[in-house]
Amino acid sequence: MKVRLSFIVAVMCLLVLACSTGEKGITSGTEMATGVTWAKLSLDEAKVEAANQNKLIMIDVFSPT
Repeated sequence: MKVRLSFIVAVMCLLVLACSTGEKGITSGTEMATGVTWAKLSLDEAKVEAANQNKLIMIDVFSPT
């Protein structure tokens, strides 16, 4: 029982530390938006571009329903 309680307390402490904000904590929306450059490409064009840059493809989809 003590081992289980110690484990739970340790996990809770790690979660609190991971979720706390500091200098490198939560950034504003404008700071986050500058890190992504969106491109309007076809899927085939995106595959070629991703292969050339050795990067992954992120597809953003929106549905108003």
